Amino acid sequence: MKDFSDFANDLGQRESSNDYQCVNDWGFMGRYQFGKPRLWDLGISIDGWHPEDKSPVQCGKIIMSVGSFLKDTTLQDNIFRLHVIKHLKYIRKKYKKHIPKYTESGLVAGVHLKGFGGLNDFLNGDDNIDGLGTKISEYISKFAGYDLSDL
Repeated sequence: MKDFSDFANDLGQRESSNDYQCVNDWGFMGRYQFGKPRLWDLGISIDGWHPEDKSPVQCGKIIMSVGSFLKDTTLQDNIFRLHVIKHLKYIRKKYKKHIPKYTESGLVAGVHLKGFGGLNDFLNGDDNIDGLGTKISEYISKFAGYDLSDL
């Protein structure tokens, strides 16, 4: 059975061809195509970005440039691991009844693509898409069946 390492590699391949330096037209960056808001949630402020009501310094965030983030492959991989762990914790608590049908890894991939709002819409019958036209069902199906139990 494929494990977290395989999941990270396969998702990275789908997101950016495993290119740590990739930045798309919408500003999503790195191997896993993180946006500034998600990186903020994970403790990093890119170029001082912050929600309107918060300051990166007051919140204790690591402040770094896009270039520094893109060059730090270890950081990108560690942040992705934290990202998956946080999503798994929430999925195991709030979406337990859906895990037998869709698998934890499938749901994590769906949330990575569209967030929890997109996952909720999907579970209520709306197979929504991202900005490039990728359906959430594609991610949930493609990334189903990885063993993430050790996270």
